[in-house]
Amino acid sequence: MTDRSAARRTFGPTVLVGVVAGVALAMAGAEPWFTGRGAVECEAPCVGLSWADAGTASSANALALVGLASWGVLLVTRGRVRRAVALLGLLAAAGGLVTVVVSWFTLPDNVRDTIEELGLEPVPVHSTGWFWVGAVAALLGLAAWVLAVRRVPDWPEMGRRYDTPTDSPPEDLWKAIDAGHDPTS
Repeated sequence: MTDRSAARRTFGPTVLVGVVAGVALAMAGAEPWFTGRGAVECEAPCVGLSWADAGTASSANALALVGLASWGVLLVTRGRVRRAVALLGLLAAAGGLVTVVVSWFTLPDNVRDTIEELGLEPVPVHSTGWFWVGAVAALLGLAAWVLAVRRVPDWPEMGRRYDTPTDSPPEDLWKAIDAGHDPTS
């Protein structure tokens, strides 16, 4: 078995793990990663975004969406563009992991400060399950992108038959479509 065939076999599983990790990180990034332990009674003073945003890592959500978009672009490109997109995805995944690490140190204080600003009784702050989902997803996403950067030159590419024909000017294509001809065949 050649190295190229081994690389081709990693294509599907790597993309699957990368996409699942990206979706998980995007979902986790929209939820609170840290919250006050116990019931926090907060009605009138908590109206607005301050309490809803306390403990969330929205940058994780944004970076996960960049990674998901990169997987989509990676599937339909070839050559140097594909390699550049894989590097962009790797940077987004690294950023997602950095967000997880930074959040571990900063978000608990953010929640405490928000509780104090709203004049609520101080409560212990703890991580939620979403933090751990985000942490695992960030690690898996980074691993998938590292493998993608290494293997992308050997992965299967979309065929050239899906490219736009370049042998005729665009106005000729419109005339052909009007006449009932399918320019993609």
